[in-house]
Amino acid sequence: NGSYLGIADGNLSRKFQQSFEYAKNGNLISKRIHDPASGNISDEWSYVYSNHQVTNIDSSKSGTDAFVMQYDANGNLTRQRDNVKDLTKRIQVDSQDRITQIQDVNNAILGSYWYDEGGFRIRKSSLEPKNNVFSNVEILYPSKFFGLEFIESENILTSVNNVYLNGVRIAALNEAGALAYYLTDQVDSVSHVLDDEGNTLSLMQYLPYGETFVQRGDLNFSPKFNSQELDRESGFFFFNARYYDPGIARFTSADTIVDGELDTQGWNRFSYVKGNPIGAKDPTGHLGESQFVDKAAKVPLNKILEEATKKTSEKAAENSGKVFSKVAGKATGALGFLVPSEVDAPTKKPSTDNRKDPKLPIYHRLESPTQTSKTAKMQEQSGEIWGKEAQGGLYKYVKAYKGPLPKGSRGIEFITAAPESGGALPKEARWIEGAPGVRPANNPDYVKINVRVTKNTQTEK
Repeated sequence: NGSYLGIADGNLSRKFQQSFEYAKNGNLISKRIHDPASGNISDEWSYVYSNHQVTNIDSSKSGTDAFVMQYDANGNLTRQRDNVKDLTKRIQVDSQDRITQIQDVNNAILGSYWYDEGGFRIRKSSLEPKNNVFSNVEILYPSKFFGLEFIESENILTSVNNVYLNGVRIAALNEAGALAYYLTDQVDSVSHVLDDEGNTLSLMQYLPYGETFVQRGDLNFSPKFNSQELDRESGFFFFNARYYDPGIARFTSADTIVDGELDTQGWNRFSYVKGNPIGAKDPTGHLGESQFVDKAAKVPLNKILEEATKKTSEKAAENSGKVFSKVAGKATGALGFLVPSEVDAPTKKPSTDNRKDPKLPIYHRLESPTQTSKTAKMQEQSGEIWGKEAQGGLYKYVKAYKGPLPKGSRGIEFITAAPESGGALPKEARWIEGAPGVRPANNPDYVKINVRVTKNTQTEK
């Protein structure tokens, strides 16, 4: 069923090995850590659940209740006790189930977090180790393309411009002009960080569910497992829609999208990528995506950066124009990334499987300066499709047209076809950023539409 069970490679597994066991409903029920020399089990974690929520984890090495978790009525993790390390995290959430503050057992604040009306994290205040001492660090996120960090004890303010491709951060430029390139694996986890000359600044390896296995060099680069940001004060990864705890391999809150159309694991709203961390990723905190290597293509670095420049929004270009020009000038084809084949050929025509009727209309989904989140409800109204998402109790719209784009507009061209099972085209579905096409929302009446993005488009002004 795609769940990761462990390594099956003979003597190579002696270097390091973890193995896992799952219940019939897909819940992870056992994690085993093996001795590197003998291969014997040195520790086994047993998971105890209540309605898909992990309440207790017992350890064969450390005893019962090694971890104890508590949740509120909405399914948000509110308290986590690590009895082995004698650590307690008390977690506060807002009315939209977003973590706003984390405290220790003595009510000392470890981290505080603020969000805009669309759920984008705009500010973080935390205690972090800087130069061997704990300092209060303030981070502001005016956009995902630009960030500011202030270290209070040293009175230092720094900035960084980020470069994204297909939703993944691939490079960054600080205010001193130093470049960092992020090299990722098949699930977009950053394994190497390189400078302009190809020297290694940081080296990272992860255990299957995201725990850090090896980390050398500079520890301060933001993107790590799944290219997500690690909050060191809590040990949680911020996955945009919610937070993920790699230590227990579970999200700290329930998914707001129930993807139970094709398999029962879609109803497990706390699991990470349905138990398949080796072959799937989760760029948004909703609905993990398969990302197998045979569906990817090697692309030279200069081609990637060229596509990134074309596809990044006007706002990114404004904030990161210096990054693009400098990166493009220095890039060579010596390095490669694993990226979806659609990136390699953005003008590729859709397959006949996805376009069964050549007379189907072509739609263009427009960019919108008011839509901070790219996850939207797509609802057909009067022959057009609209994207709709609740933001702070209000609805903001992203319009998608049939036919050509209005002059001066930017958008994504796509087509629709009837479901594989036949029948009429549904009137409502779900658009998820990072997963080209339309996905079902948390409503059993929604049906998945066959959609293929044909290209990113921009008309001349």
